[in-house]
Amino acid sequence: MAILESESRKRDRQIQEHQKSTLDFCRRKSISVNIHQVGIKLFDIIRCDIEFDRKSAAIKWLLAAIVIGVYSVSVFVSVSNSIIPTGIVIHHSATLGPPVKLALLRKAHEKRGFNSFYWGRVYSIGYHYLIYPDGTIVPTRPEHLRGAHVRGHNTYIGICLIGNFSSTSNHDDNAQSLLPTIAQMHSLSELCNRLGERYGFRLDQIKLHRDLDLTTECPGDRFPVKDLIAELKPH
Repeated sequence: MAILESESRKRDRQIQEHQKSTLDFCRRKSISVNIHQVGIKLFDIIRCDIEFDRKSAAIKWLLAAIVIGVYSVSVFVSVSNSIIPTGIVIHHSATLGPPVKLALLRKAHEKRGFNSFYWGRVYSIGYHYLIYPDGTIVPTRPEHLRGAHVRGHNTYIGICLIGNFSSTSNHDDNAQSLLPTIAQMHSLSELCNRLGERYGFRLDQIKLHRDLDLTTECPGDRFPVKDLIAELKPH
């Protein structure tokens, strides 16, 4: 009887141990599965980060290439449009009525295709300077940017007096001044002398538009050439 009880207890102990070992195995397997899943998740995250970094780097390189390309083109165009001024050309705007507004002149020159790109900016007005009847000087294009005012001679600095000094188009019965104002002529002579001193222009390098283009009478037959020459200083 004692032997049977002993064997019964032994069997119960073996069953308990088997159940415990089975439970431990299941727990280890569950932990192993969880670790494996975590590993897969970590791998996916790392892989995504690597792919994101690659995409991010590719985008950065592409943007850098675009910026460098745009900058290179900008430099090339700006250098191509650069000049060393070789003289001065005097014009009149040939407009009637009140002094033409800057915006209207800019729009008119844009339509004629006078736009020039120069170091990050587009300049539309073909002249380098405008002089209004009250003597105000308005710079409209950098001196070292090629002009758009005389075909074949755009290395010259273009100065335009606002007004019409031609007897052909500005008749005596017009209310507008037939001649440049005293203030305009004073500003013109001062500007020409300043530019002449800066670039070493000789008097024969200061031209009227008609001197370089025989198809025009610009800056008008009434323009007082002798008065201007009298105010110019030799350099």
